[in-house]
Amino acid sequence: MLFVNHTTSTVAAKDYFTSQLSRSDYYMDGQEITGSWHGLGADVLGIAGPVDKESYFQLCDNRHPVTGEQLTPRTKADRRITYDFTFDAPKSVSLAFELGRDERILDAFRGAVQETMAEMERAMMVRVRTGGRDEDRASANWCWAEFIHRTTRPVDGIPDPQLHCHAVAFNVSFDPVEERWKAGQFGNVVRDKGYYQVALASAPIAERTITGLSVLLQSNALKQALQPYTVGGPWGRLLDAEAERLGINDAKTKGELGRRTRERKSEIAATMTELREAWRGRIGEAELRTIDGAREGQQTRTMNAVQGMDYALAHCFERESVVTEKELLKHALIEGVGTATVEQVQGEALREGIIRRDVAGQRYVTTRDVYREELAMVAFAREGRGHHRKLGGGKARALDPHLSREQRDAALLILSSRDTVTALRGGAGTGKTRMMQATVKAIEEGGTKVFAFAPSAEASRGVLRQEGFADAETVEKLL
Repeated sequence: MLFVNHTTSTVAAKDYFTSQLSRSDYYMDGQEITGSWHGLGADVLGIAGPVDKESYFQLCDNRHPVTGEQLTPRTKADRRITYDFTFDAPKSVSLAFELGRDERILDAFRGAVQETMAEMERAMMVRVRTGGRDEDRASANWCWAEFIHRTTRPVDGIPDPQLHCHAVAFNVSFDPVEERWKAGQFGNVVRDKGYYQVALASAPIAERTITGLSVLLQSNALKQALQPYTVGGPWGRLLDAEAERLGINDAKTKGELGRRTRERKSEIAATMTELREAWRGRIGEAELRTIDGAREGQQTRTMNAVQGMDYALAHCFERESVVTEKELLKHALIEGVGTATVEQVQGEALREGIIRRDVAGQRYVTTRDVYREELAMVAFAREGRGHHRKLGGGKARALDPHLSREQRDAALLILSSRDTVTALRGGAGTGKTRMMQATVKAIEEGGTKVFAFAPSAEASRGVLRQEGFADAETVEKLL
């Protein structure tokens, strides 16, 4: 999973570093993983290796970590200081790492995060406001700090195993054209979070060690092993009780509550050795053997890059004429997780027949087949203008007297239409259903039978039938 949060307070950004990030997990038995600098922006700034407090705080203050000079032209009070991209390994993988002692996982996870952050870095942009322009320019660089943690925050002093990485990117990027530092434009990166989340699991370094292991461990034999660390475990029960007390029932708000409710890591005194013993005490020998044996054969049965792209093209363009390239890649990667790499899927997106256009810094795609189909639909509608008898017949039809003026005007327009295609669009709460019920009644009074179809079974046999269209069916059934 990938979570994105930003900080707008310099004090809060510094406190987060001191109290959470730099302390790592507090029970590493002399094996603490220190933070490290990454990114082309870090190279330009001249910082590398372990993250030190002085450099981190200088960047929080919008100052060069080496020279102390101000970086971006403005230092507004409410500016965004950092973006915290938190990458979580699957729970089963965390268990395999901590209880199965599969040390390959840590290297694979860190490598996958770094590969994914490098791809995200290439999407970075900066604003261009010189010469009367108002646009964004690709800068393709940022400065970020990597902090690897191995546990969640605790419940009753005991945390759960949870391998994750806080990749903290500072809101600065070097404009190679104007040769100066500016605030970064993170919109592209945040918008495509779903793609990068899948890309992490599909990174070449992770595809077998992490992704294959994750798929393998989703077996019935491990349900009991996972249960204490998921919804039914002590933390899940505590969260459920707190959510019930506060009247919270939606998943998003409940997730935010979970992050606020857990104890601070600094309150823990246990060592990693002691934690492992506590974790092993929650599960049986059979589950431990499943975890220990998982490293021997990590095989997945997913689509390859060609098959994944075939699926993505069919899925994405079933109801859309144009999608972002990242959306297309995301669906191909989801189907090929553990088999197809990011590079392989990106290569498949270069197929002949896929049309690409860049608009405002974002790449959109369609296919020649979809384009031809859309042209045919437009021609069908255009050529069918005025070719039929009116839908309402030759007589004026009585309408529901409770219709509003706007609803009545729409109904009369449809009833008087002589076109092959008549389109109606209205937002939620505009009374479309009532207006259409009255319109259909008037059409059928003129001797014409009306059929209703919708894209999904829920929309057709569910919603439409409940709203009075008793014979509504799916478009698939029509075809």
